[in-house]
Amino acid sequence: MKKNKELFLCSLAVVLVLLFPLASPLSDEGKALMTIKASFSNVANVLLDWNEAHNDDFCSWRGVICDNVSLAVVALNLSNLNLGGEISPAIGDLKNLQSMYA
Repeated sequence: MKKNKELFLCSLAVVLVLLFPLASPLSDEGKALMTIKASFSNVANVLLDWNEAHNDDFCSWRGVICDNVSLAVVALNLSNLNLGGEISPAIGDLKNLQSMYA
């Protein structure tokens, strides 16, 4: 009986970890994207999903295109978003960036 309870608790712990992954700090690419966002004006209603609450899920952010295997940012499509300001030098921190559309 005790062994079944221990097995159940271990199984439950594994399921909880898989269902609710621990929040991780934003990766270097995520930080670079947040710095790039901060350099623009008029982002209030356009880049709402670019936030730290999404943690490392920046591949799902509007205009961010990632490699399917490495999940590195390979392109940014910021065209037709009416963003003002200058592009931050943090763009250089996106080491795998191949193209940008603005």
